[in-house]
Amino acid sequence: MKYKYSECYNVTKLSLNSSLDSIGNEAFVSCGAITEVIIPDNVSFLGSHAFSYCKNLERVVIGNQIETLNECLFLLCENLKHVTVGSSVTEIKGSAFQKCIGLEEIEIPASVNVLGNAAFKDCRLLRKISFKKGPTTIGMETFCNCKSLEEIVLPNTVDSIDCLAFDSCSNLKRIVLSEPLNKICYLAFEACENLSSITIPASLKEIQLAAFENCNKIKDIYNYSIEPQVIEEGVFTDYSAVLHVPKGTLSLYESSDCWKNFIIKDDIEIEGIRSINNEELEKNNAIYDLQGRRVAHPKQGEIYIQKGKKVKK
Repeated sequence: MKYKYSECYNVTKLSLNSSLDSIGNEAFVSCGAITEVIIPDNVSFLGSHAFSYCKNLERVVIGNQIETLNECLFLLCENLKHVTVGSSVTEIKGSAFQKCIGLEEIEIPASVNVLGNAAFKDCRLLRKISFKKGPTTIGMETFCNCKSLEEIVLPNTVDSIDCLAFDSCSNLKRIVLSEPLNKICYLAFEACENLSSITIPASLKEIQLAAFENCNKIKDIYNYSIEPQVIEEGVFTDYSAVLHVPKGTLSLYESSDCWKNFIIKDDIEIEGIRSINNEELEKNNAIYDLQGRRVAHPKQGEIYIQKGKKVKK
């Protein structure tokens, strides 16, 4: 049974019966008086725009049978403050919470593996994002213009950050990126004008043009890669930060395009590294894991660093 009841201006609280199994597209769009929505566990589908433009909606509880939060589900619910996401949700689609300007914090359950484009764009009061586990990709503009965010600690499931994902998060001060992250796309952190600290994992291999454009207050970059990533001029627009790299890799970074422009300190302790330079990377057959530790007995199918390049054994 699908339910549709859009533009009902007098309904303040929904009581959904036990025979209901889905709520259709635009079912309650522009029901401006609704303040609370509780989706029971018998409901397994929520259509796109189902609750968009419910401008007085303050609290949402999503049941444990819902797997997808569809496009624009709560778009422009300006007073939405409290959201409980059910434990079966695997995907939060594009613009699901866009312009929920009253939302201050959100907990992403471990079941979620996809965060769609602009899912939380323009949530200007969003100050805290908690990941129980995490998605594999942060979509385009997912957290764009979330101006109250101060810190992002991405879980160890994210392998790419799409274009403009954190663009114009003007109060963002600290970013901690984890393995297996391997790509940061164009303008991902553009205009994060108060950003002061970045932690880059050894797994990161690609940083696209202007990823950190107009981030002019960065003080410290902690780069755990024993082999400098090949990046273009223009990834950063300011080079006054201190670049912290693994001990023994100073000469590599000093001869690497773009990275050489920073103030470099090889003060990151990584077990197994004493000194590595370009010549050694080319001539030495030693094998290292992605954390820079020398490996005597590589495992079949695993990825390692040998002669300055990633290899699969």
